[in-house]
Amino acid sequence: MRPSDKITHIVPAAGYYAVYREGGATTYNPVAAWVVVEDRNGIQRVDGIDPSRVGWDGSPCSHAAEFVEFVYREERERRR
Repeated sequence: MRPSDKITHIVPAAGYYAVYREGGATTYNPVAAWVVVEDRNGIQRVDGIDPSRVGWDGSPCSHAAEFVEFVYREERERRR
């Protein structure tokens, strides 16, 4: 997140996973919460929080270079 960004809302994200790809490996980590992030211009976006990610620094999922997308439980199971 940018220093001027602020989190305005947090809600549980039960059943959702953050997908990361490093090299040829794909990992699915559970998303703990959805956050609404507001920038200095008042523009809001929704992102996920995954505190289980190795090296997590408190930033939302989309800030990780390896982040690909969010999927729901059924999609994760379908891909296995």
